[in-house]
Amino acid sequence: MKYSLIILIAVTGSACSEMLNSETEETDSDFMEPMTAALISEEGKEVKGKGIFMLTWSNFNPGFLDGDATRGTAMAIGFEEETLLLPPHKSSTVNMGDVTIELPQQEILQLEKQNFRFQDHTVYSSRSIGPFQQNRSISFAPEQDYTFNVSGSEIFPALILQVTTPKDMVTITAPDDSDAAGHTGDLTLNWDANPKRPVGIMIRPAIQFRKGQKPQGLNRENSEIIILKDQDGTYTLSNEILNKVASFSDKNAVHVSVGQLHFEDQVVDGASYRTIIRTDDHLYVRLN
Repeated sequence: MKYSLIILIAVTGSACSEMLNSETEETDSDFMEPMTAALISEEGKEVKGKGIFMLTWSNFNPGFLDGDATRGTAMAIGFEEETLLLPPHKSSTVNMGDVTIELPQQEILQLEKQNFRFQDHTVYSSRSIGPFQQNRSISFAPEQDYTFNVSGSEIFPALILQVTTPKDMVTITAPDDSDAAGHTGDLTLNWDANPKRPVGIMIRPAIQFRKGQKPQGLNRENSEIIILKDQDGTYTLSNEILNKVASFSDKNAVHVSVGQLHFEDQVVDGASYRTIIRTDDHLYVRLN
């Protein structure tokens, strides 16, 4: 029997793309996008460590683009003291000095240190925030090494962590965009992913942001995540779930995401650090 866990979540964002790959508006101890947090809670080991370093690639279409767009982001946090590497993270996060990523193209990307989005926390991100934000997407290269370099500080050690990307990103193979436009009834998803690892399915309402309108946060019951511990590349979303989530959309539409993690706990000088790679694909579904 296929095992699933349904989690009600809160989702917020400041732009359409951020709603599809969001790390904004976390609470003080919630640094991860909800799907990542749900997946790591399901399959992560109860290991205490000093930091989390994450790369995320999302293939998305918010409904008004011709074709899809892939967005890659990075985030890093170091803890003041050893803490359980499962969300929610209770320990304060600290200054780690400079954090850069060496990309396969031999480029160096510096993560921006942000300590004003979270009370008493420091977060490093490839995404800047504010009215003049300039976000660079990190390119995905299959089966290649991405190296985090941390310069260190008075309270956090210098270290180097290397992660290797999977052969392929998660891909939704059915339905296609045309079949998802004007859908009625249950929706059967098919995808390509590592069959030996769980996947997460996230359903959230599609919101029409009007010119000059500030996006509002979604209530906790507005979106759902389904975690499939044992998965064979297919799952059927009920008409009831689709309509429940779509009822919060002023477009009678939902975004459906399928994602998977690849993670490793690396030990450096006796301390553990968790590296996480998440890839996911998205489908825009307009209901009749």
